[in-house]
Amino acid sequence: MNEPDPNIGLIRRHAEEGIPDAQYILGGDYYFGRGVEQNIAEAVRWFRLAAEQGQKDAQYMLGSYYYFNKGGENDDAEAFRWLQLAARQGDAMAEYLLGCCYNDGKGVAQDASEAVKWFLKSARQGNAMAQYDLGANYHRGDGVPRDFHEAVRWLRPAAEQGRAEAQALLALCYAQGDGVGQDSAEAAKWYRKAAEQGYDKAQYMLGNCYYMGAGVEKNMAEAVVWYRKAAMQGNGGAQYNLGVCYLHGMGGLAKDNAEAVRWFRKSAGLGNKDARFALDELAKDGELPPEDDTSSGGNGAAADTTPPPAETVPFDRLRRSAELGNAKAQCELGLRYKTGDGVRQNDAEAEKWYRASAERGYAEAQFLLGGLYYSGRVVEQNFAEAVKWFQRAAIQRHPAAEYYMGLCFENGQGVRQNAAEALRWYKKAAAQGNEGAKNAVSELEKEKPQ
Repeated sequence: MNEPDPNIGLIRRHAEEGIPDAQYILGGDYYFGRGVEQNIAEAVRWFRLAAEQGQKDAQYMLGSYYYFNKGGENDDAEAFRWLQLAARQGDAMAEYLLGCCYNDGKGVAQDASEAVKWFLKSARQGNAMAQYDLGANYHRGDGVPRDFHEAVRWLRPAAEQGRAEAQALLALCYAQGDGVGQDSAEAAKWYRKAAEQGYDKAQYMLGNCYYMGAGVEKNMAEAVVWYRKAAMQGNGGAQYNLGVCYLHGMGGLAKDNAEAVRWFRKSAGLGNKDARFALDELAKDGELPPEDDTSSGGNGAAADTTPPPAETVPFDRLRRSAELGNAKAQCELGLRYKTGDGVRQNDAEAEKWYRASAERGYAEAQFLLGGLYYSGRVVEQNFAEAVKWFQRAAIQRHPAAEYYMGLCFENGQGVRQNAAEALRWYKKAAAQGNEGAKNAVSELEKEKPQ
């Protein structure tokens, strides 16, 4: 729970009197745990009361709650109903998600032209996600006549706002001369911007730019760097090209058939025909045991279709989910920026996404944000602020946060030194298997007067 809100009583009284803005604010307090214990069911109840009186923000929150299946309530019809009401009042995010409903047939019959209509409304309000989807629809000719100039018109503002997918599609337009003059250097520039955000398709295409010397100086070692980043995120084309580099010893890699085969198999498992052909050829040459063949040519077992592990969720999907308010995705995005996993390491972005997730009540993010304040390596060291976030995570039984609460009480960091309180928190963490806490309990028990 966040710090008590001195106005919470007044807000509740106005909400109970039926004032819709107060009902919306109280719903938000319960949703995010602002001044009250977080309670999603109670948040939804207040949002609904406000939404039924036409409160636009509450209608959007209720619609997004059902759209993203938060709380396990999967009701596409309810999502569509509330998003439509908010969108008709001009809420840009509701307009965008309503377009997504029409685009995906979620709660309504699929209708690409209706999706474009709502994307356009949202895009005109500057919503980068809507601008990208609108540009992509024009590029494909989906719901509108195909129009590359119109595609570029909408992709550019989205790309300039940092949307990785828009940057990559704008790069493709420059590479192919779709709606703009063909310009390989400009294509490489936009691929790089998207690739540095961890977008696997752009990483793969930037690797191709270096492989072919398109818009950049040819550099096989750099191509391998970008192929590997994309391959690790499950990009089949990059996996195949990385396999080729291992097979022929390119880009500074030692020739390694076993490693080549490993990447070919991963790519073939995703349906890449070139990878399947490569495996067939290696089998014919006796360089691949027939029983390990992953081709579809009948020489052995079927392709490995095991999906990549959860940690290899493509960056663009993760970021999209984070930007739409998914707290778990926000935390994972922060971790990727912190560690440089598939994206250029960026402490400021890590802190930003940890905070967004933490403020939505996600315990792991609260712990990680507390850790930033505790260490002082990314933000200015502030033990009181660290304790605030550790406590919020610890209340949710996060074992590492419980351990750090004990540590702060033991050392008087951000709180008054209190051995008994330290022991209490250490015991909570130890009961969940935290080894550091177990050792701390043992040490503090020894120090107790006999």
